[in-house]
Amino acid sequence: MIMRAIALLAVTTILLTVGAGCESDKFTRERYETIYTGQSAEAVQAILGEPDVKFDNSWRYMRSRPVRKAIIEFDADGTVTRKAWYDRDEMGDHPESLDEIGAPSIRSSGSSSVTIDD
Repeated sequence: MIMRAIALLAVTTILLTVGAGCESDKFTRERYETIYTGQSAEAVQAILGEPDVKFDNSWRYMRSRPVRKAIIEFDADGTVTRKAWYDRDEMGDHPESLDEIGAPSIRSSGSSSVTIDD
């Protein structure tokens, strides 16, 4: 009886430990699509999770596998004004492909070659 209780406790502990490590990533395209203009920052965080980078008026979500990035912009009241999604197929028109003064930048074209934008 005691051995059975110990075995049950061990299995429960293992399942809880593994389950805690398997928390799913909230940052998906499907969840991103539910974000809308006028939504609160708190609602965005509840939907997408904690952003990777927080600026005064925007948040960045980034993942490398698979490659994807979202930018959520907020007004002074903390409500969504704009959002943008970028993934491996859509990085070509990424707003950060030009530096702040509009000079050409170097970006990867997805292969081993490099493309210079003019």
